[in-house]
Amino acid sequence: MDKVLGLFSLAICLAVFGCTGGNTSPSNKDSSPSQPNKDGQSNKDNSSTPGLDEAKMKVARLKIQTIEVGIGAWKLSHGGAVPANLVELATVQPGKAAALLEQADLLDPWNQKYQYSPNQLTAKGMPVISTTVPGTKTVISNLDE
Repeated sequence: MDKVLGLFSLAICLAVFGCTGGNTSPSNKDSSPSQPNKDGQSNKDNSSTPGLDEAKMKVARLKIQTIEVGIGAWKLSHGGAVPANLVELATVQPGKAAALLEQADLLDPWNQKYQYSPNQLTAKGMPVISTTVPGTKTVISNLDE
């Protein structure tokens, strides 16, 4: 679990600050201020930032692993059954002190809900969890493992 959280923290650092390995300061690749266009919107094009997109895809994969850990814990306390939906993992169950996951864990880096297929299992016996990168046909899932 600590390994997953460590990787997750690094991926968040990459996604948010553009930092690498030991450098935790923000990236200064493009520190020029963006000028608003005639509609008052920024002229900076954030839709196609390869480094940021790749970092978000890594975060998406790590969050899928985090959800799998939550499902594993759920299965242990529910006789091997998987949750009917992901929201159950972020809900405090009767007799438990806390939920297995936070609501934020159920959203991908693009703020979309992960897709969950409890009746479709991976080779590891986990339900399929996936998301699609916005504006693309790229699917990130635990089927890739």
